[in-house]
Amino acid sequence: MTSALPETVYVQWQDLLDVYQGLPSEDEQMKAWFATESGQVTCKLFLGVEFNDLLTSGRILEMPVKSPKEHLQQRQRFAESCCEPQLRESLQHALRSKTPFVTFDAVLKAVPIEATRWREEQREQDQLALERWLARAGIRADPPAVIRRTVIEFPRKIEPNQDRA
Repeated sequence: MTSALPETVYVQWQDLLDVYQGLPSEDEQMKAWFATESGQVTCKLFLGVEFNDLLTSGRILEMPVKSPKEHLQQRQRFAESCCEPQLRESLQHALRSKTPFVTFDAVLKAVPIEATRWREEQREQDQLALERWLARAGIRADPPAVIRRTVIEFPRKIEPNQDRA
């Protein structure tokens, strides 16, 4: 028994990420769909009369959108991963505020290296989630989801006269 390899489709990751990380459209005409043959993100309005044929033939897939709860959970996991206790507490406090996303970003703005790590981690996790979604539909993304980038923070230099505890 042989299994068919998934169809390889060129994917523009930023387009998929923009939909996945955004808000779901309330307008059915503007809801995002993934065209399995071209790898393009499109909508019912642009597809017009072809929409029903493409849908029934499986040539378009409704794009997933990350829920606000998933956004918060992802940020919570990131906050918990911070080694600096004060930053970790500030981020966790931000997530309990009335404006968790804005406050979280404001806290990170003061620590550029962690802000960069957050953006890269979020992008990587979201790309992998989208790659799994495509794989379940029998599609192999080209290029593959991510190239892991690492943020390196150099240790502080300890002066000879400082106490070593």
